[in-house]
Amino acid sequence: MVICRLNLGFTALWTQFILRFARQAQVESETTRSILTVTMTKQRLHLTFTGKLTEEPILWQLSQTFDLVFNIRQADFTEGIGWIMAELEGDPQSLENGIKWLEGRGVHVAPIEQETVS
Repeated sequence: MVICRLNLGFTALWTQFILRFARQAQVESETTRSILTVTMTKQRLHLTFTGKLTEEPILWQLSQTFDLVFNIRQADFTEGIGWIMAELEGDPQSLENGIKWLEGRGVHVAPIEQETVS
């Protein structure tokens, strides 16, 4: 009979522990979910660059510096001038800062309509 009481006491403690752990895990999960639901913005841009910029990996530098994802849709390079139609995706502030960085480097940045890029 004493053994039964000890087992029941242990079971009750174990149940309380499990419930506390489950509540904590739920709170941590909700916090993680809210952190992961950062608004991502996608913008299509036409980038034109000349001179030494044509020799630099400008989109790679942009993606590494501002944590942006890029997708080159079309591009061309002829005689010292190049252009790229690309989609950039990231959080709105990083996207804005990245575009300013491009312009500061001498890249002409113009938005494009969604139907224009195939």
